[in-house]
Amino acid sequence: MTVGLVAVVSMAMTGCSGGPDADYDGVCVDTTTGRRATDGDCERSSGAHAWRYYPRGTSVPAVGAPVVGGATSVPNGLVGAHGGAPAHGGVVSHGGFGSGGGHGVGG
Repeated sequence: MTVGLVAVVSMAMTGCSGGPDADYDGVCVDTTTGRRATDGDCERSSGAHAWRYYPRGTSVPAVGAPVVGGATSVPNGLVGAHGGAPAHGGVVSHGGFGSGGGHGVGG
């Protein structure tokens, strides 16, 4: 197997989840309503959506709920992930999709 193929197979097997490496998890916000949107909305958006980041161990809103708190960027030296937080809301217990990878963010 080539290195590229191994990476693709590895991502498929893990669901692209970066595991516990992320310090912050991003939730997608509809910037016109201030409510949480699906992760896919941010991935497809042309400006009406943005990521808000919540530290691991804190609660995130459910899809459709108002977004309160969070940060617009991840503090320097820490790792953030785009998406992967539970759609029904709840505590961020691990990094989401892309943490430590192509969709990961950090300062």
